[in-house]
Amino acid sequence: MTPKTSPRPAAALPAAIAALLALAAGCGQPALAPAGKEAGGALAAARAPALPAKGKLRQASPPAPAAFGMVYVNTGSGKEWIHDGVQWVPHDATVEAFYGPSSARPAALLAAALAEPCTSYACNPGGAHARHAAIACTACHMSHGPSRFDPSGPAAIPPSAANPFPPAPAFEPATKTCSNVACHGIPPGTFHYYFPGGDGEPELRTVAYGGPVAATPSWYAIGAGCAACHANPPPTGAWHGGGHAVAYGGATCQMCHPGETGANNVGTAIVNAALHRNGAVEVQARFRTACFACH
Repeated sequence: MTPKTSPRPAAALPAAIAALLALAAGCGQPALAPAGKEAGGALAAARAPALPAKGKLRQASPPAPAAFGMVYVNTGSGKEWIHDGVQWVPHDATVEAFYGPSSARPAALLAAALAEPCTSYACNPGGAHARHAAIACTACHMSHGPSRFDPSGPAAIPPSAANPFPPAPAFEPATKTCSNVACHGIPPGTFHYYFPGGDGEPELRTVAYGGPVAATPSWYAIGAGCAACHANPPPTGAWHGGGHAVAYGGATCQMCHPGETGANNVGTAIVNAALHRNGAVEVQARFRTACFACH
């Protein structure tokens, strides 16, 4: 369900002015802020200096830029808000009502995402083609000559300051596995967020993510799931551990990542492919009142 937003100012106003005046247009609910995600570390490096070391701000309008966990007290209404990674939401017991009822994920979509065609090569001669159906053939195959990757194609890892000469993607016929493929891995970057420090005030924290490209499973392997591209759960951050959100039976992917689903601290399916393999960390928590015992 799409979260409720404030009435917007006249369309003739420039977007930047409209965002600042959104409070005056309605009931004091702040305008949506930039998403709390960093693309491949480049945006993170640019944004980090602009974020304050302490993240509880008292002012008349929503802080910008903002990041996950930042707290904002509106000096006009006295109401307190917290950033969920995409927008400002109430930092009090009204947060559940703000989000509204949880929209159930379509059962058919989940079933399709979790389904595996078979459990052996005999009934899976096409291998992982079905799971790569949304990707153009040219991502993995050159249009002529022997079966090999285009060295300048989308599967090639782009050069970067940290890795100026990345190895070319390759397919190993004997093991039916790929190596050095950009799709199977998390580009290194940094993510900024706020969490209460020793004085109880939210403080800016930075965590690094990503790294070497993951080894791919056999083209005919069954059940690799999320682990085909990254650890499941990822090793970064305490929030990926079993001790996070124990009040709700442990962490689930969908608690903070709107494009995935999981159970028992393990990812099970991608339910929104547009939020995957896009070079950005997609974080949008669906806060509950109990979350504020820590956040």
